[in-house]
Amino acid sequence: MSNNNEKNNNTPTGNSRVSELFDQCDRGQKGYLTKEDLHQVCPQLCDEEIVFIFSCLDTNNSGFIDKEEFCAGFEETLCKGESRGFGGMHRKISSNEYYGDAPEERGEGVDRMEIVEEELENEGDGDGGNEEGTSKGIQRRRPKPPRLTKNQSLRGPPQMTLDIPCKDEVLQLYEELQSSGVPQIMNRFEEVVGNLCREIDQKRDENERLHQQQRVERENYNKRMQALENEIDQQLLIAEKKAREEEREKLAKEKEELKERLEAEMSELQGNIEHLQKMEKMLKKEAQKNGNQETLKDKLEDIARENRTLKNNLAENHLEMTLIKAELAEIKSEYENKTLLQSLNDHSQPSAIEAEQIQRQLQLL
Repeated sequence: MSNNNEKNNNTPTGNSRVSELFDQCDRGQKGYLTKEDLHQVCPQLCDEEIVFIFSCLDTNNSGFIDKEEFCAGFEETLCKGESRGFGGMHRKISSNEYYGDAPEERGEGVDRMEIVEEELENEGDGDGGNEEGTSKGIQRRRPKPPRLTKNQSLRGPPQMTLDIPCKDEVLQLYEELQSSGVPQIMNRFEEVVGNLCREIDQKRDENERLHQQQRVERENYNKRMQALENEIDQQLLIAEKKAREEEREKLAKEKEELKERLEAEMSELQGNIEHLQKMEKMLKKEAQKNGNQETLKDKLEDIARENRTLKNNLAENHLEMTLIKAELAEIKSEYENKTLLQSLNDHSQPSAIEAEQIQRQLQLL
């Protein structure tokens, strides 16, 4: 079915349909599309699919897709999305592109379409296992075919409310078959349309199941990520606490080493101070000793000067004594001479008194 879509997309009709889809999305006639425009027109596309389409078509990373880019690469992007795991993109785009805005009140045949529904229901109950109920070798179930609206006028075929490929062409073919008057072809047509509607419902159910599974897996993934984040936060807290303890121990150790080093330096400084004090005392003693020596030296010099003075005085005294002795000798000589003369000249009393006086003088000397 996807191969048929790829073949149709390369035709001028496919390009015109892509252009029509662009015009349908560009409701404001801006000349470009945004993600919001595509999401509003194709709500059946999930956010990942829209992001994928824009990442492929927005070649200049402007956040917008112009009509030329859209028409040139849209179909190729859908095929690429199908090959990369975005299943059903062709079907979702086709259902919205060609059947989202069907004309209102397109005709007659309400009773005819009700009969078609009843026949399709009966066929779905009694004809399971026909080749029309299978696609690509997979057995199809035949649920109740889609209901057709009944609020139509009698001027044309009824409006189909379900999203089926090529809705306009199907309605046109239905009108032609009604006008042909061949009931066998009408029955066959209704059977094919019913099978197609059932396949669409089946695909829709499968998509819903896959979306539900994706939501569950996403929730589980979010839970696992939350648990992993909590575990990482816990590990970070533990690592941070451990790092703080190690840093605290390291700081305490460095503080203790610094304290010991300071104490050792203080002890060394104290020893140096004591040694300097001892040296200062010794220097003071030596200075004091040197001062005493200088005092003694001064005293010795004074004594030496006194000795020299005394020696000089003694010499002078010796000289004076010598002179005195000489004078005494001379006086004695004179006295003796006088005594001799007195004794010779005067042997009287007066001579004796005078002799005593002279003798006293000599004694005094």
